[in-house]
Amino acid sequence: MTRTCRSQLALVVLIAGAAQQSLAQDSNSPAYKPAANAKEAVARIEELGGVVRYVSRKGDSLEVDFQLSSKVVTDAHLQYLHQLKNVTVLRLKNTRITDAGLTHVSKVATLQRLHLGKTAVTDVGIQHLASMQELTYLNLYGTAVSNAGLETLKKLPKLEQLFIGQTKTTESAIADLQKTAPKLQVSPDPARDRQRARVSHDIAKAALTRAEQALVVAQENEKKLSPQAPQLKKEYEVAKKRADETKKQADPARKKSDDSQRRAKDAQKQFDEARKRGESKPKDKGRAKQAQDKKQAAVEAQKRADQDKQAYEQLKKKNDTAQATANELRQRSSRASRAKGNAEDGKVALDAARKQVEYARARVDTLN
Repeated sequence: MTRTCRSQLALVVLIAGAAQQSLAQDSNSPAYKPAANAKEAVARIEELGGVVRYVSRKGDSLEVDFQLSSKVVTDAHLQYLHQLKNVTVLRLKNTRITDAGLTHVSKVATLQRLHLGKTAVTDVGIQHLASMQELTYLNLYGTAVSNAGLETLKKLPKLEQLFIGQTKTTESAIADLQKTAPKLQVSPDPARDRQRARVSHDIAKAALTRAEQALVVAQENEKKLSPQAPQLKKEYEVAKKRADETKKQADPARKKSDDSQRRAKDAQKQFDEARKRGESKPKDKGRAKQAQDKKQAAVEAQKRADQDKQAYEQLKKKNDTAQATANELRQRSSRASRAKGNAEDGKVALDAARKQVEYARARVDTLN
């Protein structure tokens, strides 16, 4: 037997073995039983372990999910879709369907989202999808689709999202597809992913620089401020006590000033009323004297109000100064007490920034 004959015989045996294996697998799948209407189609799908459900509560769009029946569903079973109206979502991830099954899928004119990840679909099957004018989402992850399949997808006018990870497509073909469909989002998109990786790397490096600078400042503050922390704390406590004391003096002075102002207004009001009564009867000496007394009382009340206001303003100024001093010492004391912790946090932040740069650099290297 020649070498050529032996090779041909081996190929025949291999094909026969694959066919037997395929038949054994198919024998584990329920046979396709025609469905007369939508109700029977749903029942058949559920017998296979599939699910038919509404996409939303308000609409009548249907989603058919065969992912839970991935081991038994075959190309023929997809004929059940023809009995259902308004199917917009079809999930076939990890199922045993092949290019032949897409001949049935292509007849579902309302389909918008199609999941074909990890199936045996190839470029031949993708050709059946060329007529699906409503398709907006297509997942081909882990299939044997190549650049020829992407050429077919150019015929889908509404396609917005395409997942082609772990396929035989190339970067140049992806770029060519996006030229014909600028709004199409492809994942992965090597050119886009490289650009994003570079930007992320630049951002990470900038963050590393800031972390290094922040640590230098934090360490300088620790060296300078930490020894001052005990003394600053004492000074703050003294200043706070002084501020509390001046506040205790200013608060009653403010109340006294407010009361004096009210009494002065009341006295002025009483004088105005007495003056009007006197003017209504100019010859009434009693009213004239009463008006004069009210005037004198109003003048004295206003004088006391001015004195009380001046006394309050002096105490308020003193209190404001004491409070400002206490606040400044509180801030300085707080910075000094936190200096050591800030330096330690700075080291942690720097280490995290370095790791982020390493990760971003590795990402760039992987995509180049």
